[in-house]
Amino acid sequence: MTGAGRDNLDYLLENLLFPSAIVPADFRQTTFTTKDGRTLTGVVRGRSNRTITLQPVGDAVTLNTADIAEEQPSELSLMPDGLLDGLPEAQAVNLLAYLLRQVPLPDPASR
Repeated sequence: MTGAGRDNLDYLLENLLFPSAIVPADFRQTTFTTKDGRTLTGVVRGRSNRTITLQPVGDAVTLNTADIAEEQPSELSLMPDGLLDGLPEAQAVNLLAYLLRQVPLPDPASR
């Protein structure tokens, strides 16, 4: 939620309430089944004629396209549905206020 549009209430509400409404390719999971029967799921981080770099949870994996039997992109967001459902209204409002705050990012050089 630190990306562009965070200062826009409509953007935040849409992404929190309907996270799968618009899912950019950079955040869409894809499931690959290899010819030897393995199943791998993650976000595609790179693609060439010969390889696909997949980012599952953890370290990136590079697959040879010749080894892929099936590719199934998901239309669902990585952000789960119902994030606000368990919060009382006051807590949901406080969360939105916090997310809308304009806080400068830390300077990486100061670390």
